[in-house]
Amino acid sequence: MHSSYAGPVIMAEVNERLARVETKVDTQADVMARLERHLETMSASHAEMAKTVSQIPGLFNQMLDIQRTTADQGDRLTALEREMEHSRQARDHLRTVVEPKVNRSHLISGATAWLAALVLTAVITASTKGWLE
Repeated sequence: MHSSYAGPVIMAEVNERLARVETKVDTQADVMARLERHLETMSASHAEMAKTVSQIPGLFNQMLDIQRTTADQGDRLTALEREMEHSRQARDHLRTVVEPKVNRSHLISGATAWLAALVLTAVITASTKGWLE
C-alpha cells in the first residue's frame, strides 16, 4: 500500500517539522543573544556597583572628618562666645565702675587745679599788695 504519493507527503511533513525546529532554534538563538547582552549589562552594572561600594569607606571617612571639623568649629564657637561674654562684662565694668572713678578723679583734679590757681592768685595778689605798700 505504499504509493508514490506517500513519499512526498512524508517529505513535506519532515520539511515542515524541520522548518518548525529551525524557527525554534532561531528563536532560542535570539533569546540566548538577549541573555548574553543582559549578562554583559549585569556584569557592567556589577562592576559599577563594586566601584561605588569600594568608595563607601572613603566617603564614610570624609563624613567623619566633616563631623570632627564641625565639632571643632562648635568648640571654637563656644570659646568665642565665652570671650565675647567676658568682653561684654569687662566693658560693663569699665562703664559702671572705672569710668565714674575716672570722671571723679578728673573732677577732683580740675577742682584742685582751680583751687590751686585761686590760692596762687591770692598769694601773688597779697604779695604784690604787700610789696607795693
